[in-house]
Amino acid sequence: MDSKELPIIPIHDFPEYNEDTQNNLWPVVVKYREQPPIEFFTSKSEIMKAFLLLDSIAENELHIPITIDNRSFEQENIESIHLEGRTYAFYG
Repeated sequence: MDSKELPIIPIHDFPEYNEDTQNNLWPVVVKYREQPPIEFFTSKSEIMKAFLLLDSIAENELHIPITIDNRSFEQENIESIHLEGRTYAFYG
């Protein structure tokens, strides 16, 4: 599935996401092996896009860069990505 064709996550999956919170910034932590964590904040809509991309990568065993907001992360040596109370762990 092409990332441009990813479906929209239903808003009811994120009850805290509404007009009042859509512009809030939410934490993201990316951890590479033997590197300090990369921490930044992004909008809830970017978090939701990242969920879809990460799920698609896992489901289809894709080896493409992971894009969150305007940042791109190569999968090589990545240990985990933590966002919105979820942790995606990478092996290999």
